[in-house]
Amino acid sequence: LEGMLNAGVSVPTVFSEIIFSFVNETRNADFIEVKRATLASAPSPSKMDLKNYYEKHWKQFLAPELRNVSILYLDPSTISKELSPSEEKIKEEYQNQLASLTIPESRKLQQILVKKKEVARSVHSALTNGQSFKTVAKNTLGKLTTELDLGFLTRDDMLPNLADEAFSTEIGFFTKPIKSPLGWHVIKVEEIQAGRQPKLEEVHKKLSNEIAYEMALDDVVKRAERIEDALAGGASIETVGQDVRIKLLKTGLIDSSGRDRTGNPVNFLPSDPKFIQSAFTSKKGETSSLVETKAGGYFVLRVDEIKKPTKRPLPEVSKKLVEKWQILKLDD
Repeated sequence: LEGMLNAGVSVPTVFSEIIFSFVNETRNADFIEVKRATLASAPSPSKMDLKNYYEKHWKQFLAPELRNVSILYLDPSTISKELSPSEEKIKEEYQNQLASLTIPESRKLQQILVKKKEVARSVHSALTNGQSFKTVAKNTLGKLTTELDLGFLTRDDMLPNLADEAFSTEIGFFTKPIKSPLGWHVIKVEEIQAGRQPKLEEVHKKLSNEIAYEMALDDVVKRAERIEDALAGGASIETVGQDVRIKLLKTGLIDSSGRDRTGNPVNFLPSDPKFIQSAFTSKKGETSSLVETKAGGYFVLRVDEIKKPTKRPLPEVSKKLVEKWQILKLDD
């Protein structure tokens, strides 16, 4: 089905040229940087200076609100690692995807790019008369050959009119001048790597992972339906977790950026922003509804504890306090 939608799709030239021009545009800019004096040159605050500053700006040094959350997380990426597709399924998928897995022809190219048509014509004339690409490039642009290398490119890596010329030119030869939004190109073909179909062994792991992920998505949907039914019946998330064979995760106290009390990220949390939003808008003891993530997973959570923002004692924030005070003095 996906192949039917993609087959024969071609981006209009005017669109591809605009995108190509935007992506490859370069700019030169002049700027003046006014540097702030270093903190080492700032005066040192007295204890009274710090106390006065802290009393005026203590809200800047509040400890953030912290929450302890219990989570049931159906993560297809994690579940897929527990699944092993059959060899028959992998071979079948290989045949189904063979057309899209085909590695296209690529060519190692060099180019001389100039702004004016007349210059491009003189470049082409010099090459036609037997001068080397390196010599012509150096005489025209003052550049070495290494700076002219485009590397290996496929047709899809190039604007259509450039690709048509470059992919119809033989090894060791060069194109006529070609116009693009960037200027005039003369392209030389250095090497050709023919397109080919990969062997099953080359893509076996990739296909196995893709199939396992699809299987995991199906499994996740089935378990999510059971979770939703159980929650609607008044079951606790502990009971639901046991029923669907999902370990109940406990975060400990975390802030609204998903970090623990020491500032380290809690890695097992759902990465979808909807998790933190739900965790920090739910009431204590409240179990959220089942939420679907962008990656096709699901989570349900319960807020077990809420610790409101608190005023940190001055000694705890003294280092940050000194920096803030010194910056203020430097800016003055």
